[in-house]
Amino acid sequence: YTHWYYWPSKTLFGKTRTNILTETKTFDMTGTLNWDVKQGYVLDADGYVIKSNYQNILLATSGVQDYIYQ
Repeated sequence: YTHWYYWPSKTLFGKTRTNILTETKTFDMTGTLNWDVKQGYVLDADGYVIKSNYQNILLATSGVQDYIYQ
């Protein structure tokens, strides 16, 4: 699983983000769905991601990742 989508933080790496990506779908050349992942996030009071989770609908897998900032 690759984290290639935008994080839901308005100030991630000093750049503003306003549209949170919560689901990613890809299709092959025939229009068949071959990737469907839903993302969810928990933010702290300052808007930083402290937990992310995903659910791959087609593979029936999921995961959670916690983040610590130093």
